[in-house]
Amino acid sequence: MKTVWAALISLLLVSCSSVTSTPAVSISPTQRLVILPLTNLSTTPLAGEQVATIAESTLRSRGFDELATYAPAQATGLAALLATSSSDQSAKAWVRDSGFDLALSGTVHEWQYKGGPDREPSVAVSLRLTDVKSNRVIWQATSAKAGWGFSSLSTVGQKLVKNLLTKVRIQNNR
Repeated sequence: MKTVWAALISLLLVSCSSVTSTPAVSISPTQRLVILPLTNLSTTPLAGEQVATIAESTLRSRGFDELATYAPAQATGLAALLATSSSDQSAKAWVRDSGFDLALSGTVHEWQYKGGPDREPSVAVSLRLTDVKSNRVIWQATSAKAGWGFSSLSTVGQKLVKNLLTKVRIQNNR
């Protein structure tokens, strides 16, 4: 009976999340990395900024010190909140001119509580790490995760981003 319950619980845990990723990449903590604005395709305003902040905290907690966030001049108003943000040519030029080695960008596909009686949090994010000098994508991953009705959206999002970024290994040169 224990085997049946263990199999059932494992099936439920696996069915709540999925990850697609290129092979892991190793980077040096001395490389300069910038987090670009994430494109927000979700229906939740500022979801891209939330995911970028979680990614920044995750990378810093793992020893990545040379980290900055690209912050363009902020537009105000309802239209600006609802617009999707993207890493346009001016952001790419700024990154290149500022001497960064790596750029983290991506897309928030979903960041919401699903409808229904349980209101489960549901998150889907794609992240991409680009070598700035060659403009070559060196790592990319996409993940979707749903939580239980008692889970918070931020907790599910944090677990998802942390799980994605485990594929970006930071070399310990200290």
